[in-house]
Amino acid sequence: MTDSWVDAVAIGDFNGDGRKDVVMATTTYQSGLNPDADWRLYLYLQAADGTLATPRVLAYSTADEEGANDPMVGLRTHTAMTAADLDGDGVDDIIVGRRPGLSLVYGSRTSSFSVRKVANTTGATSGDAFTVFDLDRDGHQDIVAMNDTGGDERWGLTVYFGDATKTFSRQRYMSTLSDGEIELKQGDLNGDGLTDVAFSWLQGLSNGVEVFLNDGHGWFLPGVDYPRAPNFISTYTVSVGDFTGDGRDDMVVGGSSYDFDAHGLYLYRQQGDGTLAPPEQLLSADIQDDADIPDSSIAFDLNGDERDDLILLRSGGSIGYFAGDNGWLTREANFPGPYMTWGGKTPIAAGDVDGDHCADVAVANYNYGLVVWPGVDCAVARQGGRPLLFWQPGGSQGAGAAGAAPPTPAMPSPPPVARPDGVRDQAASRAPGSATAARRPSRTILPWLGGVAFLAFLFGWWGWRLR
Repeated sequence: MTDSWVDAVAIGDFNGDGRKDVVMATTTYQSGLNPDADWRLYLYLQAADGTLATPRVLAYSTADEEGANDPMVGLRTHTAMTAADLDGDGVDDIIVGRRPGLSLVYGSRTSSFSVRKVANTTGATSGDAFTVFDLDRDGHQDIVAMNDTGGDERWGLTVYFGDATKTFSRQRYMSTLSDGEIELKQGDLNGDGLTDVAFSWLQGLSNGVEVFLNDGHGWFLPGVDYPRAPNFISTYTVSVGDFTGDGRDDMVVGGSSYDFDAHGLYLYRQQGDGTLAPPEQLLSADIQDDADIPDSSIAFDLNGDERDDLILLRSGGSIGYFAGDNGWLTREANFPGPYMTWGGKTPIAAGDVDGDHCADVAVANYNYGLVVWPGVDCAVARQGGRPLLFWQPGGSQGAGAAGAAPPTPAMPSPPPVARPDGVRDQAASRAPGSATAARRPSRTILPWLGGVAFLAFLFGWWGWRLR
């Protein structure tokens, strides 16, 4: 196994065989470079028997491109990734971020893959979050990107407009409120039938959520800053989907709170007039560790009932599941998993990666590599129950009772360095507590440090004025 920082994951059908595959991206450990494993894509194609084959490995960037040898900008140690059919050939493609822009891997029905690099020419250089849709409605998919890497000339939103040439050379920039640590999602957030974008950012005292509505002419209206929910310290994640089942997209925002608990999740319902209502708190599970705060989230129909559900990755490594149900999201069902302090920009994805027609959840875990929670009992879930998600050593998926809605399962605690079968030969393995285990400092304390620094400056300024 190689040794690098596992940072992002995406799911799609990358060879057009009708089966969902998994791709995982590495960056680098801050403690040192590994040229054989850093900034690599590990592409796991799903075989006919539902297993994930030995990964194809592709280099999407280099140490020089990521700033390893430029002290003026510093080393970039995060990336983002998504999957979408960029060229309309029915095969999913891969978009992954670099400091100078992004890299594309077009899907191939012959499973022959190569990397194409696209430079950002707007000055908002790095690709740190992505979503894909046809913004200018010309029949070609466009890539909407956000950047927040230190050393960039400016931070904001860049659109790479698609066309028949596949070069994405036509680009346009818009400034945003972002101060770093972002997530970017899409949906129709005012009910006009056009796709809008919402992004959250963590860093800075003004962290929050900003929404850019589609202007209907190939661009966005000025951003609208949504105030943080009551008791919020920091905004970690945003998701967009029809969580209430009324045909209108809603927004969920998650983060840490002044109550020092793990319940910082709020739903902003879209009302009939296209505005977002004040936030309502979701019902979280009884999380034992208050440090397991909402870290990253996605909207996905996990139980096959044609309603959006919310899938949550908590800092600490567990998965939370909120099912869309009768105008609300059900109380969180929480599924423990192998430890990680927090995820990267896009550390979670969902799809049927084992061929059993049940959606699974995949996470890029910097300690353990690629971790998959297989979903089971989909037919029961379609009758209104919860899907069972199992993370089990040795690849055991467990079994649910047939004919009745399954209860929330009791999950075993995973051993230090075990992973499900089929994903053992991935890019990285770091055991918690081992000499080689990596730890990022807890993001829970970062906003407090900023606040302490601000107060120290304020008191010092007043002391100087009163002298």
